[in-house]
Formats: sequence, structure tokens, C-alpha cells
Amino acid sequence: MDTSLSLCDQLMCVADAFCEATGRKRGGVSKAILNRGARLDEIAAGADIGVRSYERAILWFSEHWPDDLPWPEGVTRPAPKLSQDDPPIAKNAAERRAAHRQCEPGFAERKHP
Repeated sequence: MDTSLSLCDQLMCVADAFCEATGRKRGGVSKAILNRGARLDEIAAGADIGVRSYERAILWFSEHWPDDLPWPEGVTRPAPKLSQDDPPIAKNAAERRAAHRQCEPGFAERKHP
């Protein structure tokens, strides 16, 4: 990943490429993702965005990205959310340890905080 791009710059790079490729307007995409039509314009003008909002937005773009359009260089593309057929994500440390016990030899025997 190009660390010279801030998360806001990365989001705008993805948003603008998506809008250009799909013909959708930035305001409509912003409303769909961030619940405010002007939010992406505000970010482009220098406003900040919280981490959870960034993650939600970049995941939305990843899940709706046109198949024939390359993902922008310098921006890490998130993995898609799990489908209902996938195993659930562990919610706490105990569940994570239990999941690891099933797949990692010797994990159960080691001490864990």
C-alpha cells in the first residue's frame, strides 16, 4: 500500500474511480454509504472521517466494485463480508482460542492470556 495516501485520500480515490466507471454521482453514492449526500464532498474538501465509517465505506465499494474495473493502486481492498454459509466470526478471546484449537496443532497445550 502507498503509505503516502491518507485514508481519506484512499477513500476519495476509490469513490471517484467508482463514480467515473459506473456513471453514478458522488452525492448518491455518499448517501447510500454514509447516509449523507454531501459527506464524500466534505471529505474531498478536507474533512475527516472516523475509522468505522471509513471501513464501512471501503467495504461497500469493494462489494459493489465493477468486475471489469481494476481496484485503485495504493489502496488495500478489503475482503468481502462472510456469507451466511461461512462459519461465524469469534466474538471474544475464548471463542478465538476455541477456533484455533480446531486448526492449529499444539495451540491448546500452550498458555494463553
